[in-house]
Amino acid sequence: EEDVYDTPDAREIAALEACEDIEQAVGGLARRKLRCDAVLAGLVRWDNCARAAEFLRAWEESEPLFGCDLELCFEAVPRIKLKSQAEMAKAGAIVGLAFPEADEEYIQTYAGEWDPDEIGEREKQAFMEALEGASMGTANDDA
Repeated sequence: EEDVYDTPDAREIAALEACEDIEQAVGGLARRKLRCDAVLAGLVRWDNCARAAEFLRAWEESEPLFGCDLELCFEAVPRIKLKSQAEMAKAGAIVGLAFPEADEEYIQTYAGEWDPDEIGEREKQAFMEALEGASMGTANDDA
């Protein structure tokens, strides 16, 4: 089984962090058959989650051949096989920032479909906390 985390597509997306102009980077990938898991796997390697989220949003808005919406991002997470809570938190932050309007119920439903054998409880929690923190951002009353 191919490790999605380290495919040529994922490496290519990872390398795009050096690109100053995100719109241009996304435009350069137009009509490429990039799957959501490859895109997310590449973006998790970016140092800057906010820029990675901006890329993800721009990619989804460019109407790629294979979408990259909230549900597909959730489906992609187990396929990327992220190894640590830190990586899961980073993925959660990117998804949360890219889809700030994400509905709490959808999020719980999508995460509920993850196989506990693939994604442990602590990793799942790290992802969810980062996602919620990112999507609520400054609107969080508790802060």
